[in-house]
Amino acid sequence: MKTQRGSNRMHRATAILLAVGIGLFTAHAQAVLYGSVGGPNQSSNAGAILTIDPTTGAGTILGTPIAGEGITGLVVDNSGRLIGSTATITGDARLIEIDRATGALVNILAFLTLDGSPASVSDLAYNPLTGELFGNGPSTDDLMKIDMSTGVMTSVGAMGDHGGWAALGFDSAGTLYALGTYDSTLNTVDTADASNLTSVTLSGGPGALGLAANPSDGMIYYTDGDNPFGRTLYQVDPSTGVSTSIGPILADNNVHDLAFAPVPEPHEYALFAGLGLIGFAAWRRRRA
Repeated sequence: MKTQRGSNRMHRATAILLAVGIGLFTAHAQAVLYGSVGGPNQSSNAGAILTIDPTTGAGTILGTPIAGEGITGLVVDNSGRLIGSTATITGDARLIEIDRATGALVNILAFLTLDGSPASVSDLAYNPLTGELFGNGPSTDDLMKIDMSTGVMTSVGAMGDHGGWAALGFDSAGTLYALGTYDSTLNTVDTADASNLTSVTLSGGPGALGLAANPSDGMIYYTDGDNPFGRTLYQVDPSTGVSTSIGPILADNNVHDLAFAPVPEPHEYALFAGLGLIGFAAWRRRRA
């Protein structure tokens, strides 16, 4: 009888551990959408990092990595780092790592240069399949490949004149999308030569300022290109071009770029793995 009661307790403990692991995974299954405020003269919170509710558009400011410097581009790499490109009055820029919980500066990764001179970008895009970083600039029509360790920018080619390509972003399949500030088409771009591959016309909504693809469902989210820029969140189906207004983000703040974070976060995989190992060990002891 004692053995049976002990076995039952062990079974219940195993079930609880597994339930906790599943519950934590489910709670974190929704990708987190981050945004960055441009500047340094565009908004009251220039350079701020925020989280955005993709169902309502509501934004919550986390913090500001570098006071007085706007954040024009924002990506999350395969290791889970939130990386931004800064903007200054002088036009030079740098790549920085940003704390995803607080919005604080973690590290300055590199200063951006083109042909040996300081340079800047209007947006960033990270390819999750190749680990390559791209940007557009100094002209928004130019696609640049960026060395993340040195900041050196290399021209891939011109993407064509669509009113300025202010918004770039990769989906989880490695497809590069581009939207113009004043253009009403969503385009896919060849990363080998910057040529446009496909194009769909947006059925509603303006051009864009920032763009990100949701890894959960493949839908594209962007901030509006209407003046004042970047204050409303939109969603667009990349296969049809149907665009829908989600809602306002922040008053008096131009959200310049968007980035979805991988879920779960890297350190959470270790937590789930630990819970699984504990549950497996308990199951083995129960069977023994």
